Amino acid sequence: MDWRHQSDKDIDKRTIILKMAEEGEADFSTNVEIKTKITVHESARIIDICDQMKLIPTQLAQTDFYLKTTKPGLFDCGNYLKYRVCNGNIEFIEYSRWNDAGEGKISYYNRKETDFKAFGLDLEKRPVIVTVNKNRVFYLWSDNQTRIHLDVVDRIPGVFLELEVVLKTGQNEEEGQKIAKDLLDKFNIIPKPLARSYSDIILESKTQSRV
Repeated sequence: MDWRHQSDKDIDKRTIILKMAEEGEADFSTNVEIKTKITVHESARIIDICDQMKLIPTQLAQTDFYLKTTKPGLFDCGNYLKYRVCNGNIEFIEYSRWNDAGEGKISYYNRKETDFKAFGLDLEKRPVIVTVNKNRVFYLWSDNQTRIHLDVVDRIPGVFLELEVVLKTGQNEEEGQKIAKDLLDKFNIIPKPLARSYSDIILESKTQSRV
């Protein structure tokens, strides 16, 4: 049966949106993401492997300002709106995310703009709810679709590895997860995936500190 003609009882909303991305019918990018805390020795090993692959590292200093939003995300998943200052450049990003997507979060990047006016935003009416400062080492893996991030984040102790697999047309969630897991195996990393974003972790710690 064609998935478009199945009822809500037969197919959930997340499956619909994944099918749209898989068949190239969506106008947003779809990522499978795995984020895990790693040791300094593990981060050094990842850098060594990337150096052996002759991958070029990019040093990024990023500050993400998360703005208040009441707009629901795609198909009722969590919606995020932020502007990012990265090495002096500004980008506005809107995306939706399922945080409970098993071993890899699923994100849908709806829009990215360099001008907040293109978003129709009035920043004075959009208070910043949390700020995330991080230093990131970025590599693009040899498949040209997997982004490797080594992150150190203010107010969150430790070093973090984040893998983002940008799904190509025709690829599904399971293929993206396999790509990420194969890369974790190559790096000899046993992940303990974080189900939350850096912003959620910082917000939670701020809430607990008030208790």
